[in-house]
Amino acid sequence: MKLWLVLGGAAAIGLAGCAVDPYAYGTTSPYGQYGNSGYGQSYGGGVDASASATFGEVYLDSGFDEDPYRVSVTSGGSIDASAIASGCTGMVARAPDFQLTYDAGNLPLTFGVNGQVDTTLVINGPDGRWTCDDDSGGGTDPEITYSRPQSGTYDVWVGAFGGDSGSAELFVTELGSDYGRNNNYGDNNSYDRGNGWRDDDRRNGFYDNDNRNNGRNDDYGSTYPDSSATAAYGEIDLSSGFRGDPYTVSVLAGGSIDASIVDDSCAGRIASAPDFQITYDAGSLPLTIGATSNGDVTLVVNGPDGQWYCDDDSGGSNDAELTFQRPRSGVYDIWVGSYGGDSLPAELFFTELR
Repeated sequence: MKLWLVLGGAAAIGLAGCAVDPYAYGTTSPYGQYGNSGYGQSYGGGVDASASATFGEVYLDSGFDEDPYRVSVTSGGSIDASAIASGCTGMVARAPDFQLTYDAGNLPLTFGVNGQVDTTLVINGPDGRWTCDDDSGGGTDPEITYSRPQSGTYDVWVGAFGGDSGSAELFVTELGSDYGRNNNYGDNNSYDRGNGWRDDDRRNGFYDNDNRNNGRNDDYGSTYPDSSATAAYGEIDLSSGFRGDPYTVSVLAGGSIDASIVDDSCAGRIASAPDFQITYDAGSLPLTIGATSNGDVTLVVNGPDGQWYCDDDSGGSNDAELTFQRPRSGVYDIWVGSYGGDSLPAELFFTELR
């Protein structure tokens, strides 16, 4: 039973007698989810909302086109969410799994998870309050709805209830839960993986703060890159003349596969799955794909024509760069390799301004 009382549009007092967000609901026990320290401040709990989100960040305005917006994550971590605030459950990572910067309108905002294991949700909202849920999405899936969401940053953790990490899908929607859950989770071809951003001028960086690589290096038996696999750090549709040029993505270079297996001109170690995928609508401008890092990185690209393109140091120093003078429209699957073999942070970029 969900019972909550709005007092003066400013606070809802639950059965536990503590103040909670009047416009967030969805927990099976929505009343003490912020703890007793007043208006949802946490006691610390070991999580770090200031850390870069492991599976990316996005800017969305109310009425965003690609609704629901979906992101593939790995649930779980080493921190007990009950240390964050009363009512929070499951094991979470130190860094947020995802960060949404949201420009609110007059629609409710729902966060939910479709998981293959029992998952939980922990969200730190724009007002600094914590909201948590376990099973309000049905079965073992969590869900939180803000009926009057605030503009600002939402840091989101997807927890593992039993402590066991697993693949999961986080979704954000203004259309209601049914839209977020109608995706036959587990079939990678049955839904958009959710990393195709509408606002090309935003920077949607992906990081790996807790060494959780979203499965990108799990298959050490693979000896050849798989361009049909879901890109580890997302995908995007770009048309020639796109705003926010260059478009950048933070990745972790490297993997278990020797890139020379693709072609003798390819160098470095790469992962089985692509690091990123771009679906490009070509115009008259050249397209440059590059990778920069403090270490030595390489590039491997499978183009719309099915051909492989590779580079080591054409970007200067130890950076890699490929320019397509007459790019084709279609899908470009991209791997950022590590020349020395060790994984290292890198920035992948796309530009027509070279």
